[in-house]
Amino acid sequence: MANTFALYTLGCKVNQAESEGLRQLLKENGYKEVSFSQCADLYLVHTCAVTNTAAAKSRQKLHAAKKRNPKALVGAIGCYVQIAAKQLEKDADFCIGSYQKDQLLAVLNNLKNNRQSSPLITESPAFLQLPLYSGSGRTRRFLKVQDGCDQYCAYCVIPYARGHERSLDLKSCVKQAVLLEQQSIRELVLTGIHTGRYGKGTKKTLADLCAAILEACPKLLRLRISSIEITEVSDDLLRLFHQDSRLARHLHIPLQSGYDATLKRMRRPYTTAQYLERLQEIRKEAGDIAVSTDVIAGFPGESEAEFEGTMAFLEQCDFSFLHVFPYSPRDNTLAASMADQVSDAIKKQRVKKLLDLDHKLRFKHAEKMIAKSFEVLVESWKSNLAKGYNSFYQPVEFYSDNDLRNQGVFVTIQSVNETVLQGKKED
Repeated sequence: MANTFALYTLGCKVNQAESEGLRQLLKENGYKEVSFSQCADLYLVHTCAVTNTAAAKSRQKLHAAKKRNPKALVGAIGCYVQIAAKQLEKDADFCIGSYQKDQLLAVLNNLKNNRQSSPLITESPAFLQLPLYSGSGRTRRFLKVQDGCDQYCAYCVIPYARGHERSLDLKSCVKQAVLLEQQSIRELVLTGIHTGRYGKGTKKTLADLCAAILEACPKLLRLRISSIEITEVSDDLLRLFHQDSRLARHLHIPLQSGYDATLKRMRRPYTTAQYLERLQEIRKEAGDIAVSTDVIAGFPGESEAEFEGTMAFLEQCDFSFLHVFPYSPRDNTLAASMADQVSDAIKKQRVKKLLDLDHKLRFKHAEKMIAKSFEVLVESWKSNLAKGYNSFYQPVEFYSDNDLRNQGVFVTIQSVNETVLQGKKED
């Protein structure tokens, strides 16, 4: 039976959180982790299906594992398996979809006893819980509190890969947060496929969850929300920013397009006017806060005028940074069959323009921080250079003779190198 394993994770923060659970599951059962670039007895590729690039990279990593050790067991796990298991069966010895990742050990035991394992892709309404990772040396940890999506945007395959919305009950979330705090985790990132809809169908909300975790974890330096829709930033959540400074002063709020006709084709639940109005309210009510966003380039039918409108709207919103994606047609989605598909060449041009704007916005917001003082959670220290992030999710570096990893340190910002804040530790 395999006794070493290597795990490669693609995709979102939910995948990253679940990979931590898979690591713990294997380590509790006698496996030792090695790098994916090393020879291992078991390789796991935690796949992603959001874009063609992610899907192709998932297959590439499976092939690389087989080439590295032809005798190894190679498994494909996750969203790409859930929607395209037949395509992956030839690339992997076993396939596990989005719902049965906790059955990994049972699958491995079947293979050990020479019993073939059919792809596990049966849907389940249950919230998938994996063991809480107990590895040391981490400053930040993801806590998965929600899964699934019922929004069905025209471009997105995730509702088919992850299923309907469901949440981990508040009591269990708080219990896990406390355990992570006891492991000296200083920053906790609440994550989900649709995090803002935490508690749907119950009387609890994301604001309730944040408040409960902050109360139960007094040693936690920072609580961060991974991503949230503009329609789900509640007044209760905004009030919490005033009540507890440990709630990170950064929200990632996907936009996808800054042009109403494009948003309508995308089946997004707002107009640009509605988005901007709520964004202004958020900044007014939450105080000093950074807001970043997602944007898709080259959605079907996106004319040059629509794209330029998006560029102008992004500047008007004054985001702290952008995550940029070229539109990628996915099977079973509405957009894949739309007319007026945009050419790859035009998508590439538009992505470049958006990335240039992203750099401009990052630098602009970084410059605003010069001469200001912020608490930085230090994540690394090498050659006396400490690196970490402030509450606004901006990278900061400063020199220190002492190893300050996993500590909150106040730093006065002196300059900006590209988009990294450089400062001096306060005495």
